[in-house]
Amino acid sequence: MGTVLNVVCGVGRIPMHDVIRGVMPFLVSQVVVMGLLIAFPNLVMVPLKFLIAR
Repeated sequence: MGTVLNVVCGVGRIPMHDVIRGVMPFLVSQVVVMGLLIAFPNLVMVPLKFLIAR
């Protein structure tokens, strides 16, 4: 991820702290979703069973 941030900063001529500040909400939301999927695996398994049953 660090390499991608460096490329974005270089191409856009934007300071690193601005890019990190812009990416942070998306990173936090992905971590929250990952935590929910780990805590409640039925969020994944129930729809999967529904799709396989057809």
